[in-house]
Amino acid sequence: MPPAMRILLSHMRIFLALMLVAAGTGLALADDDDDDDRYDHELARRALEDGHALPLAEILARARGSLGGEVVGVEFKREKTGFIYAFKVITVSGQLREVHVDATTAEVLKSEDDD
Repeated sequence: MPPAMRILLSHMRIFLALMLVAAGTGLALADDDDDDDRYDHELARRALEDGHALPLAEILARARGSLGGEVVGVEFKREKTGFIYAFKVITVSGQLREVHVDATTAEVLKSEDDD
């Protein structure tokens, strides 16, 4: 597994642990919908093959300084304007944000508080 993916998975585990503590229960965050995960993976694979998206590692390398914190989660989405990576980011002050990054240019499109 590439180092960037290991780091991302480690951060995702930390994020989930923090959210479980904050929520007081694991049931609220139990999203074991494997069909959605398979769909996201397939969507990303096809977009990469067709040249409509850059690999996650490359996006992270290009956009990390613009994300405003530590990446703890990521989703691959199709929007009206094209594909995006939606990053969950914890800022230095501990705030959770969602940052949308264009999957072909690594340009930050939107950054907002994640409720």
